[in-house]
Amino acid sequence: MAVKLPPTWGSNWFQNMSSLSEWCKCIKAFSAITKEDYKHYADRRAHNIEDVCAREAVLVHSPYLTDLLVYCHYGLRDHNERKDVPTACLLQNADILAYETAWQKHTLSEPQSLVELQTVVKALLDQLKTVRRDFLEQESGGYSSYSDYSDSETVSEEELEDK
Repeated sequence: MAVKLPPTWGSNWFQNMSSLSEWCKCIKAFSAITKEDYKHYADRRAHNIEDVCAREAVLVHSPYLTDLLVYCHYGLRDHNERKDVPTACLLQNADILAYETAWQKHTLSEPQSLVELQTVVKALLDQLKTVRRDFLEQESGGYSSYSDYSDSETVSEEELEDK
């Protein structure tokens, strides 16, 4: 059976990295949820969750919270297998599915200690941030002025002085 990625996953690899980042932030926040906040989650009282990140994770991603690890796994795999992704933007694989059983239990029935998962997800988040920043810096460095888009040749300051 093929895993279907959510509608937010599309043909733009750079935007897909944003989805991966958002999912990772959600996993990180929800895996660190306190016992009191978990009780609010279990009682379906998400607005009572005190931790802002955990509350947003639940409010935004609750329809597919249980599937987020699978989405991250297949999203990461899809990203790295795409031919249009520059080599410098490929991401290291993360063994996210190793925590799937604990994550399922955490999202469906009782809180689990997911410290190792938090570490893996934080490393992936750091990597995503670095790759996106480096790509944007590289892209913005390629076009220095409006004259790069004009049909006429650009005249340097030295050439102006010679005239």
